[in-house]
Amino acid sequence: MPALTQANLSRMPPFRQEATNGLLPQFAHNLAQLLVIWDVRFRTRRALRQFDDARCRDIGRDPATVMAESARPFWKA
Repeated sequence: MPALTQANLSRMPPFRQEATNGLLPQFAHNLAQLLVIWDVRFRTRRALRQFDDARCRDIGRDPATVMAESARPFWKA
């Protein structure tokens, strides 16, 4: 299974809002997509916790902002 990255996530089809004949398969697809999004957020925020002040400045962010983002739960965008 390929690694879950932002690039892989961007290739996934978008959530479908309209009703479909296959309601359960659509629900399963949407659930799988949500789980991928949550996994990417979890891994990204966990990696941000490892950043020191110099690395935060290297990416153009205030260290306090990076720490605040890393403390957010994965289910919150």
